Amino acid sequence: MVLKPNQAIVRGWVAEEIAKVRDAADAKLVDCPCCRGDGLVARPWPSPDPDPVVCPVCDQAGRVTPEERDEWLGWRGETA
Repeated sequence: MVLKPNQAIVRGWVAEEIAKVRDAADAKLVDCPCCRGDGLVARPWPSPDPDPVVCPVCDQAGRVTPEERDEWLGWRGETA
């Protein structure tokens, strides 16, 4: 007799482990100051296409490290 793992239990466990890793990573990240966590920004140049473009700071992730945020705000002359 061969024991087979219950796929629902395995999927649930994997999802929990992924959530733990993401929560640990997200705890160290902050919202991107350029796109304010959206991942997209308005086109910085005139274009007939009205769609927004990928944020150049976070590359559409919406989250950055505090150091990246401070560097961007310093470049803009703002504070966190």
